[in-house]
Amino acid sequence: MRHQTSRELFQYWNKLRGDKPAPSRHSFEPAHIGNILPSVFMLELVSDIATIRLAGGEICALYGEELRGKSFGALWLNGVERKPSSIAAQCAQQQMPFVLMADGLSTVGTVTKLEMLILPMESKSEKRDRVIGCLADLESNSPYSRQHINGLSLTAQRHIDSDTIPIDFEGLRPRPNQKPPFIDKIEHKKVGHLFVISGGRDN
Repeated sequence: MRHQTSRELFQYWNKLRGDKPAPSRHSFEPAHIGNILPSVFMLELVSDIATIRLAGGEICALYGEELRGKSFGALWLNGVERKPSSIAAQCAQQQMPFVLMADGLSTVGTVTKLEMLILPMESKSEKRDRVIGCLADLESNSPYSRQHINGLSLTAQRHIDSDTIPIDFEGLRPRPNQKPPFIDKIEHKKVGHLFVISGGRDN
């Protein structure tokens, strides 16, 4: 997973499911992922047809329309929608998480790289008919990233081992002026915002 939004959603989903293959839909609390909620969507499957039940504001803005009630296939360009729809059904029914890479074709002909994460959830009586996911723009600094898109083209797919727990690199980065964890064990002095370690050649 390349985007922080995908990693955050996966970590929340992983926490909800505990030792189960997938968590319950009713355990999902939107407030717990409020910072990424605009990029989150939820699907309901009926007879292998996935319908969008929730679509965050960022995703709707990307398409320039309200997406709730539309089929998952409607997010994809005509002619390629069957494969992503079958992956969504596989995700729900076999409880298999997936990362999808896609190109988004804009209304002015530009292409934006996007990452989609889809994760299985269960509804009543452990019925395997829900998918939660997110759609993240990998080129958010591009001047073309704010263009509405006509649809997505699938470029890559990868099944995620449900035992995988991606590392939150953001949480591991040292804060400004924070000492490296090993610095107290060696002789050093602070010069400005830097830690200078004693040593080197004397000649």
